[in-house]
Amino acid sequence: VMNARNHAEATAIVVSRLNLNAVGAVFCDELQNIKVGSRTERDLLENTIQELVNLTHTRFVFIGTDESRDAVNSEALHRRMVGERGQLTWGPLKWGPDWDDLIAAVWQWLVTKAPTPLTPGLSALLYRLTGGVPDYAKKLITTTQAAVIGDPKNPEEQMSEEVFVRVMRNRFPKIHRDLERRYRRDNPKAGRLP
Repeated sequence: VMNARNHAEATAIVVSRLNLNAVGAVFCDELQNIKVGSRTERDLLENTIQELVNLTHTRFVFIGTDESRDAVNSEALHRRMVGERGQLTWGPLKWGPDWDDLIAAVWQWLVTKAPTPLTPGLSALLYRLTGGVPDYAKKLITTTQAAVIGDPKNPEEQMSEEVFVRVMRNRFPKIHRDLERRYRRDNPKAGRLP
């Protein structure tokens, strides 16, 4: 891409690589941090994303805070993001296939001595711990991976349910408390979050 003569050529290179390598998903994280200084830059960003969505069979997952809504304000792009190849979700994902796809996509890149099987129970625990928020899920999974790598108490570097709960409580206490409050509010008959 760096050797492209212009933006159109750079976009064509990215499209060909995504299609050639059959890339299933691209995660665009921290979307709220996109800084565009002019209307021309904003148009270029939105048009590039729109072309990539249109010309590839790749699913684009945009992750960010509520401020992300302002980062992309093209109605044409929003239509494509919610079309047959995508779903525009500004909040937590609903429990179901989209959640499972997200977790499976992140899970395939984990690097531990012995792979931890992704079970339905573990996926459900991750959903409960993160409230279905993709950014929280990605951070919890990668932080847990970092916590088990080289841990002498866990020589196989397994990411068990207990480890996920401990990492969520110790590394993300504010998020854990906020989600627990919301969980109790929305599920008055249920017990506490793990």
